[in-house]
Amino acid sequence: MIAVTLDPDRTGALAMSALVALVESGQAEATGRLTVPAGLRVRASSLPPDMY
Repeated sequence: MIAVTLDPDRTGALAMSALVALVESGQAEATGRLTVPAGLRVRASSLPPDMY
C-alpha cells in the first residue's frame, strides 16, 4: 500500500502566503493557480518480504 501526504504545514503556509499577497495587492482576482505539494509514501506492508 502507499499513502499520499499533502504536507499540511507546507500547504497552510503557502495558502497563507497567497492570501496575504492577494490582500496586500488590492486585486479582487487571484494572481494564478498554486500547486498543492503532495508526496507518496510506500508503506512497509507493500515492500517485498526480503526488504523488511
